[in-house]
Amino acid sequence: MVNNNYLEIPDYTFVYSEINKCILAHPDKTAAFIYVEIDNFKEINTNFGYSYGNKVVAYIAEILLSMFHADNSCIFRLCSDSFLIVFHGWKSIAEVDEAAIMIIQSVLETNQIEGCFVNVYLNIGISIYPNNGQRVEELLKCSSIAVSKARYSGRNKYVFYKDHMQNSILKKSTLENHLHTALKNYEFEIHYQPQVKADSGEILGFEALLRWNNTELGDISPMEIINIAEENYLIIPIGEWVLRNACFFLKELHSMGYDNLTMSINVSVNQLLDDDFINNIFDLSYHLGLNTECLHLEITESVLRESYSIISQRLNLLREKGIKIALDDFGKGYSSLSELKDLPVDIIKIDKTFIDMITTENREKVITGMLISIIQKLGKEVIAEGVETIEQRDYLLENNCKILQGYLFGKPVSQEKVLEMLPKKTKTERSSFIKFMWKKDYEMDIPEVDKQHKYLFELGNKIANLVFSDNISDLSVEISTILGELMDYANYHFKCEEEVMEKHCFVHLGTHKKGHSYFIKTVERIAGEVKNPADRETLSKLLDFTYLWITNHILKSDMKYKILFDKGENKI
Repeated sequence: MVNNNYLEIPDYTFVYSEINKCILAHPDKTAAFIYVEIDNFKEINTNFGYSYGNKVVAYIAEILLSMFHADNSCIFRLCSDSFLIVFHGWKSIAEVDEAAIMIIQSVLETNQIEGCFVNVYLNIGISIYPNNGQRVEELLKCSSIAVSKARYSGRNKYVFYKDHMQNSILKKSTLENHLHTALKNYEFEIHYQPQVKADSGEILGFEALLRWNNTELGDISPMEIINIAEENYLIIPIGEWVLRNACFFLKELHSMGYDNLTMSINVSVNQLLDDDFINNIFDLSYHLGLNTECLHLEITESVLRESYSIISQRLNLLREKGIKIALDDFGKGYSSLSELKDLPVDIIKIDKTFIDMITTENREKVITGMLISIIQKLGKEVIAEGVETIEQRDYLLENNCKILQGYLFGKPVSQEKVLEMLPKKTKTERSSFIKFMWKKDYEMDIPEVDKQHKYLFELGNKIANLVFSDNISDLSVEISTILGELMDYANYHFKCEEEVMEKHCFVHLGTHKKGHSYFIKTVERIAGEVKNPADRETLSKLLDFTYLWITNHILKSDMKYKILFDKGENKI
């Protein structure tokens, strides 16, 4: 029995009923529940439109129909991006293996559907009747768990359900729940790993690496964070937070006299596909007065396999502004040396596997040296990451690799410890950067609102001058007074702003109020963490948050009101 109407998503009650019929028709035979998921279906819809997405679904359906026959299988479309095949009549599990491999290979062999070039990636999860369950609900749950495991194993993988996977799914669910509130609860921090000159060990820059410590779960591995954030599209706000804070710190380092230091920040495919991403970076660098030539964005090879035309255009826009693009983990993925010259990247980071070859006694180490030479001849910079031994450093230096990164030169460390790693400069006040600079772009042309925004900037400057004064320990009363004034004035300003918006029936007023409330609560919480009058570290965190929040709020939320207000609409 085959359900042929693949462009309609059937009711689950109907699906369960029909699957039961399939099983009852062959009660003495084992059956494989093969759950097929289109991994990048959302990106296909975003880039090509929902109509084209339906054509992709129909194409996958045709492949499945050609492979499985009504006398030994049932095929259903479970939801927008997935199918279920109930496959019975096989004699050994090897036949199920072969079926899963054939599905993946058949889709991989095609990159043009309805005249458009597109890469379609699958994840497949498999459960077995009756081994993994007797009821349809159990078997679907098991195959769903298996497909989730396949998703984390990398694209175009298939996984058979195992009992221990239940614990993994429970852990994943717990992490997801906590991740949704981690940003709001200030649980993330950024650690920075140095990148150094191979010959002298001089620090040239840092890579910003996300860290998450949850009070209940402890330290969470970066890979777990990224995987879950990508799947739930939390990578957009988390990535924006990392970008802003890393750029903020880079500007701070520049203002302290470390003018040439670079900052490498990892970005994902979902960030690059976000329509606001490019403008957000340009706005941020402009408002911070950041030298864009010192900003590097790192992508993985898989990013270039996803919506290549769109992403390459966006990468080139960034490069035109002086921002360098680094290809991370080269050699771990799909890119070949022949493709490198045409890729929109400036820097190639050689994967650690090639660095590990250096310490072997056989001829494999020669490959690493050849790779460095070829990349440089193609006009790209080379960074070797994962350098852990003197032997590796010496080999890389001999083979003209000029920039190195790895535990040999330093593990990722907090912002405060970065300053300990750098050579001491002559006395420079950090407040020379922290000063809240008012820019014309912040003006809303609503006189009273602009006046209040400017005064908030003045209060921020007053606090910064006190916090970074040499005699900070003697200024506790003054700092406390100005902090109180900041809170009082922020509350007053928010009330005035909300009254103006309410007068014009601004439809986003509720969200706007929540933003104001979040600012007040966060400032109160950070202020409550101040350990003593000289706790410059926590007060710096408060200043960083205040500056970033106010500028971001004006440019995004307040300007949304201004644009609609300028149109003279009654209902905004």
